[in-house]
Amino acid sequence: MDLWNWDEASPQEVPPGNRLSGLDGAELGFYFPELVLPGDALTAEPGWKGPIQLWQFLLELLRDGQRSNCIRWTGNSREFQLCDPREVARLWGERKRKPGMNYEKLSRGLRYYYRRDIVRKSGGRKYTYRFGGRVPGLACPDCAGRGPGGATQ
Repeated sequence: MDLWNWDEASPQEVPPGNRLSGLDGAELGFYFPELVLPGDALTAEPGWKGPIQLWQFLLELLRDGQRSNCIRWTGNSREFQLCDPREVARLWGERKRKPGMNYEKLSRGLRYYYRRDIVRKSGGRKYTYRFGGRVPGLACPDCAGRGPGGATQ
């Protein structure tokens, strides 16, 4: 069997799911559990393997009623506000074991999501963002898990 020509191999030689054309890294299942740091929680998102991402962490904080003093839904569709951006950055740094995390670094991470339609900066108010259309399991964020202090003013 020629390892470089999967398409020429007989079906008996190629294990199921090993066709490489048109697949990206997530579909190939590149995940190395031995590289995960202790305390790195795997995400609860179905089909997602690996350490938690920033947008998932923010969604987790928003669903936690105890954290409404530092992050909360604005009540305007998928929009949320970082009421205490320093605390949110500190919590993110604690979660990722990065003690030097600050809002500038966190916001840089958020900007990477702009092109992918996961998170966008909401115009008009400081520290206000909006989840995009590519966030799985976020049909109605205002209905899902809004705790006390979920609305602005």
